[in-house]
Amino acid sequence: MSASNPDVRGVYSERLAALETDRTRLRRRDRFFGFSKLAFAIVTVVCAIWLARGHPTLLAWALVPALAFVLLWIAHERLLRTLAESKRLEAFYRRGLARRGDQWAGHGDTGQRFLDPKHLYARDLDLFGTGSLYELISEAASAPGQHTLADWLLHPAAPAEIALRQHAVRELTPRLDLREQLALAADAVHEGTPEALIAWAESNDATVPGWLLYGAPPLALLWLASLFYWFATSTYSWLVLFSLLNAALTARFIGAVKRAAVDVLQISPLLGPLHRVLAVYEAEPFHAPRLTALTSALRSEGLAPSRAIAKLERNLEWLESSDNWFVKLVNRFVFWTPLCMLAVETWRQHHGSRVRAWLTSVGDFEALSSLASFAYERPACSFPTLHTDAPALDAVGLNHPLLPQATAIPNDVSLDSVHALMIVSGPNMAGKSTLLRALGLNVVLAQCGAPVCCSSLTLSPLAVGASITVQDSLQSGLSRFYAEIQRLKQITDLAGEQPTLFLLDELLSGTNSHDRRVGTEALLRSLLARNAVGLITTHDLALTEIAGALHGRATNMHFGDQFSAGELHFDYKLTPGIANSTNALQLMRSIGLEV
Repeated sequence: MSASNPDVRGVYSERLAALETDRTRLRRRDRFFGFSKLAFAIVTVVCAIWLARGHPTLLAWALVPALAFVLLWIAHERLLRTLAESKRLEAFYRRGLARRGDQWAGHGDTGQRFLDPKHLYARDLDLFGTGSLYELISEAASAPGQHTLADWLLHPAAPAEIALRQHAVRELTPRLDLREQLALAADAVHEGTPEALIAWAESNDATVPGWLLYGAPPLALLWLASLFYWFATSTYSWLVLFSLLNAALTARFIGAVKRAAVDVLQISPLLGPLHRVLAVYEAEPFHAPRLTALTSALRSEGLAPSRAIAKLERNLEWLESSDNWFVKLVNRFVFWTPLCMLAVETWRQHHGSRVRAWLTSVGDFEALSSLASFAYERPACSFPTLHTDAPALDAVGLNHPLLPQATAIPNDVSLDSVHALMIVSGPNMAGKSTLLRALGLNVVLAQCGAPVCCSSLTLSPLAVGASITVQDSLQSGLSRFYAEIQRLKQITDLAGEQPTLFLLDELLSGTNSHDRRVGTEALLRSLLARNAVGLITTHDLALTEIAGALHGRATNMHFGDQFSAGELHFDYKLTPGIANSTNALQLMRSIGLEV
């Protein structure tokens, strides 16, 4: 690894130490405010009682310590927010240190909700789940950012878009302060879905009649006036009249309004993180075209999206207050819920059409920021080079992104139209499946705009199809073998539509050796005829004979091992030729089985 790696760890450690020092100071102030508030509360009560008994004309002086208590309360709330921000930043840098120390698995957002078992490589390459690629690179705190990053990992981008993302990631990589602000901006992880917000924003349903904006306030004021008139004169006729009138008007639409309120309040968790994330970068100066396009779209028509969304958030808070017992008591007479709902729907009329663009911008920016964080923490990684020639891939110093980089053994893999297939043989646990995943994950990273864990990587646009962890399905009544051949059919069909990289582990192991040999060769011939390139792994040395039958288009490579003193030793180094050792019997004997 690069010698600059300790600098990343050093920067994180230095900032973490500064945060801990500040938190110690803030905790002392927190205790001071707590004791001071208690003291002024006691003084206020004592003064009020003393003045009320002995000097009632001076009772107003009790407001002095009460005012001091209020000011202390406001200052203390600000301090508590600062403490909460410090705690979030501390978690941000601890996650970074955990990634640098290869102790990140199981401590981040696993993205398990994005896993589609039918996807052609998501499960096989460990894109989602504990210890996954998504958990490693995701720093997205808002739902749009999480959905966008997951989508980029699942669907390769076009070369032109990849180049734009690379330029943006390069610009964002050194901007640690900006990522720190993003970490502060959102304190919700994956509450709500962007689709729900978009559907609501682009809906034209109206539950509150327009006249309410002009008719409800005067009627509510008249009802309040009649209430005070009753208190003052004990005459309740006007109160009864306006109570009946307002209640009758409210009854016409209150049911629809409450149902709409329940639906719209479900989008509320998205709004806080969303407006704070927008505020971080909507006015930032950028140079990369991908970033300037995001910010210029936000600034169209002089609109500040963060303020608009914050306004909607406040409107929803007022709407949510309809559950307050006091509001429920007077709601039908002062039109509180309908007026709050009217404010929400008025906001939608003015800004709803822009919400989709705002969410797309936030999603793209957080995804790019996550890739930039990955690039910052992995300075030894390099940006790949893409070309649009025939299907080809050349990886030098290839490492698995999810393994500890300090101990990972790099390998070289080269595939093109002449040498389109690599048959990798070797014993159990020698590293065959790991090589497939390493290559697949780096191609996924390359085609979403991220740097890759290679000294260099050059490739053409390649769809990825993998059969590594295909599982049987009790619910669908599929055996593992049938599930595998269905996956192989999908990969073959994919190769017929676009250039494809196939990664196949222990092909057709669920059948007899004759059918396996014949079926594997036929499948590989079909894939190569479609100009696909790829790797297969096997510990069945009979399959290595296929290389000779393909007239030079396939190359045999292998991983070796040594068994000494009852222990297996692997070098995990890809070597030309066919494996000349097996370890199954030795492994069985080593654990005490009588073989």
